[in-house]
Formats: sequence, structure tokens, C-alpha cells
Amino acid sequence: GLMIINTMIVSVYERTHEIGITKAIGASELDIIRMFLSECIIIGVLGGILGDLLGVMFSFLIDSVGRPMLVAQLGIADFEHLTVINIQILAAGFLISLVISVIAGIYPAWRGAKLDPVKALRQL
Repeated sequence: GLMIINTMIVSVYERTHEIGITKAIGASELDIIRMFLSECIIIGVLGGILGDLLGVMFSFLIDSVGRPMLVAQLGIADFEHLTVINIQILAAGFLISLVISVIAGIYPAWRGAKLDPVKALRQL
């Protein structure tokens, strides 16, 4: 969440001139907020997908490497898998990623929307 806030604040700062032009041609504060929050949603979706994929990959790695090691060390072979992939947990992780990214983007989006277009256009 903190990295998203930091990234979006830097994005607002670097795009001050662009925000000023957008507001000067008629974009409302709500349009600016939507623009930044949509970027946060994209970050959240990509982060959620990447997190789920990495989690599943590590689960398979633990299963393929850890199980033979455990069987060799303890001689117990009563189980098929060390890990279980649960769709509800994957979905929850994805949704949490999405919600955190949107919440983290609210302040930078609001800050960008409140920029004065005249001051933003003067700044390069």
C-alpha cells in the first residue's frame, strides 16, 4: 500500500502539467480522480494476479521438492500433497490486493484533482 501511495504521489507530481492541461480543457475533479484510481485498479489487478501466480508456483515447488525430502527423512508417505491450493484464498488475496491499491490511491488522486490548473500550467 505504501509503495502505491508513493508511486502515485510521484505520478501526480510528474504529471502536474498534464493535469493542468486536462483541467483547462474541461476535465472535472472527478475525471482526474477517476484517471488516477483507474491506474490504481490496474496496479491492484496486476499485483493480485502476480501474487496468486507466484503463490501457486511456490506451492508446487514445495510439493515437488519438500514431499520427497520429507518422505526420505521420516519415511512417511501417507499424504499426497504438502500444500493445498484453495480458490477462495486465491480470490481473497486478489481482492485484498485490489482494495489496498484503490485505498492507497485515494489521497494521490484527490491531491491531483485539487491542483489549480493555472499553477499547474505554469509549472514545468
